[in-house]
Amino acid sequence: MSVAQQYPARTDTNGTTWYRPVRDPGMGMDQWGWTADPAQAHPDYLGWQAPTEIAVTITDGPCEPPPISPDITIKRVPSNPTTTKGPAMTDAPFAAAGSTPRTTEWSEYPLPPLPPAGTRYYPQYNGRRQYLLPKPDGGLPVGYSSATVVAKTLDDTYRLEMWGVRRKVESLMKLLDAALAPMAGVAGALATAEQTGEGNARAIELVRELIKAIPFDDLKTTNATIDLINNYNGGQDANEFGTAVHDWLGALDAGLIQLWQIPDMFRPWAVAYRHALARAGLVAVPQYIERVVLNDVGEETLAGQLDRIYRCVTTGELFGGDVKTSKAENLGYSWMTYVVQLDVYFRAPWIMALDGSGWEPMPPINRDMALLVHVPSDAPDKSQVIPYNLHTGDEYLATSIKARQHRSQAKYQVPGLTTPVPTAEALRYVAAYQAIQDARSVEDLNTIWGEYQDVWTDELTALGHTVARLFQ
Repeated sequence: MSVAQQYPARTDTNGTTWYRPVRDPGMGMDQWGWTADPAQAHPDYLGWQAPTEIAVTITDGPCEPPPISPDITIKRVPSNPTTTKGPAMTDAPFAAAGSTPRTTEWSEYPLPPLPPAGTRYYPQYNGRRQYLLPKPDGGLPVGYSSATVVAKTLDDTYRLEMWGVRRKVESLMKLLDAALAPMAGVAGALATAEQTGEGNARAIELVRELIKAIPFDDLKTTNATIDLINNYNGGQDANEFGTAVHDWLGALDAGLIQLWQIPDMFRPWAVAYRHALARAGLVAVPQYIERVVLNDVGEETLAGQLDRIYRCVTTGELFGGDVKTSKAENLGYSWMTYVVQLDVYFRAPWIMALDGSGWEPMPPINRDMALLVHVPSDAPDKSQVIPYNLHTGDEYLATSIKARQHRSQAKYQVPGLTTPVPTAEALRYVAAYQAIQDARSVEDLNTIWGEYQDVWTDELTALGHTVARLFQ
């Protein structure tokens, strides 16, 4: 896919059009930027114009999707519409007048416009990344653990994995220090690159943060620095692509945009998503998109943000739904995580009002089953709607909460006992035992036998014979 297709030219409210310039090899995403000078624009923009309309066939009933792949080509029609659909618009990312187009943090994937001010409630979080929400019966906001954190409890290996990563990073830095010894190691090479102006400032800053953090080997600083370096080198690209797809689908279901306004690079996923809903006879209910919920019916009160509530056209019944963009093969490894999330969301009795003014009862959704709509980031043609059993979710949620409790209390409860206080005779006996183990000759053994007669036993004699045989 060309640069012009991945990053369509953006025209701001002042009428200035921005392009991506040529990106030199090795240049970081944060250094790439945009240019308003067509002469400096990437060559891919020559002869390519962002579409203003695409040919899309929409049916009212279920239908099978066409073959779709990440490099799908969607045929464009001329941009001088003769219908009464409304004024032509570009499919480039856009935002409210006077605002900066939204993008993901690292890979700078374009994001859809936000809902109009006052039409969506955005929760606050405390320092532990818990939701800060009022109780259903009123009062000041308190912290509630998120459904996502609890759902990942049963397969959470982050701390263990990061311990291994830190060991490997530390080993790699030692190797680089040895390899760059003529330049005073990594620190010296960084100083040289900085002095000559040939180094990337952000990259140098990150490596220096890593050098500073490694000796402390703490979970927070070192892990965070390693994660930043991974993100800088594209480690968040897949996640951010999935996030962008997720956000564009939300904007589409909320009526903020139309299908043809979604950038080319994300549109195949939107088409596949719509086909999956069409096959199941589902439509999203706009007022129940990205809503905060509170589940206080179990042992621990939890909060979360549901993705959708879908209406089944066949029966009129409402079903909770969650849109996932994880890779196609990852679904089989996440059954427990996803069903716990859905259980927290769709067995919750409370949903925050659209304006954030307080809690409202959850609408009458099906409490036995929720729907996971999987739109794989690596295979949109495999998009599907999967029913999840919420009764099983109840069991797994209880297990997750219990595991969280065990994990938080383990350091207090596991080592909670003490060994018997040793007597003076016991200490003398252990000293004799270890002295025999350390003996190097028969003379040493005779000396030990004479010194520890007060605590000597047949067991020490047997140990002495065993050690004496090693002298031969």
